[in-house]
Amino acid sequence: SSKQTDGKGGKGGATPSPGASSTTSPDATGTASPGASSTTKPTAQPTTRNFPAITGAIAAVAGVSITGSIVPVEMLAIDPAGQIPGMLLIPAGDHVIAVSTSDAPTSYDATALGQTFTGARAVVTGGTSTAYVIATVNQALSLITLDLTKLALKQANPASVQSLQGQASNANLGAMAFNPNDGKIYVVDETNDTVDTIAPGSGQVTVYMGVSGQAGSSTSGAVTSFQMKQPKGLAIDGNTLYVADSGNNRILKVDLTGNTATVLAGSADASPGMVDGPLAGSTFDRPVGLFLTSDKKLIVPDQANGGLREVDPSGDGVYSFEKTGASNGSQMLSFPVGAVKFNGNYYALDNLGALQKFVPAGSANTGAS
Repeated sequence: SSKQTDGKGGKGGATPSPGASSTTSPDATGTASPGASSTTKPTAQPTTRNFPAITGAIAAVAGVSITGSIVPVEMLAIDPAGQIPGMLLIPAGDHVIAVSTSDAPTSYDATALGQTFTGARAVVTGGTSTAYVIATVNQALSLITLDLTKLALKQANPASVQSLQGQASNANLGAMAFNPNDGKIYVVDETNDTVDTIAPGSGQVTVYMGVSGQAGSSTSGAVTSFQMKQPKGLAIDGNTLYVADSGNNRILKVDLTGNTATVLAGSADASPGMVDGPLAGSTFDRPVGLFLTSDKKLIVPDQANGGLREVDPSGDGVYSFEKTGASNGSQMLSFPVGAVKFNGNYYALDNLGALQKFVPAGSANTGAS
């Protein structure tokens, strides 16, 4: 988004250009702002960290248009081994769209998948050859398992279906994250304000985090009593789960080993805003579908602000993306619902069903994600 803010929450001045120098104080990682040279002062001296926007051009990806009342909650980069001819997998109602590295989309409908479904709303990969989609099959909320190898080779019946049990009976399940450590799928339940787990073998849905049916804004504590409001995004990094607590305008950090949660970024009192800078002072306005990059950054679609944010969980802070040539205050996207980073570029899906490609200014596009 092109809205810039100062440390007091108001709009700041001109955006520093990429590559501009900044004066920084050492942090936990010793990392300076992306694209900026660093001059370090002794820690005893007061310093100001400069958080430049990430700038670039944006254009629609031709041929991708998703219509209908249900817009995907989240889309993810898939299968680095190239099993399926697509880097992005997008749930799209009664079919699934794969977008290749050359931005060519392929639609997989009921005939191609060997399974009829409706209301596909979220997707996640569970390894090099498996993807999971939440959709409705025969009026039952279900987990569709896609064999990506079969799909790539155009073999018969690449999809299998499992009806979801337990908490799923009154749930509105959305964004997912796969945990390779326990083999479970973590999924948000926007209606009941919880994060649940799905056991792929049984289809059993169990509340992991939150108090079912009780929205709130806890700031720290055990996951079983930690209250959220309309969680709408997940990402997993080892034993850490990140949650976009959308109704509270913040990002949560969950220790999957100790089963405790804290606020990582955003206002502790749930106030909306768009402030970049240190994690503790940052603000969001309806953050959703999270994506973890290979360098451990979180890409956050900031819905009500109409833009993308980048969060460095290690402590470097929060950055905004700026559209090249845009006037200060103009929105970059129309209510983004999901975003990924691939090959040095960013792709975002908006609530109009359009997939946008965002090329950072000065990017060499070397292939690093």
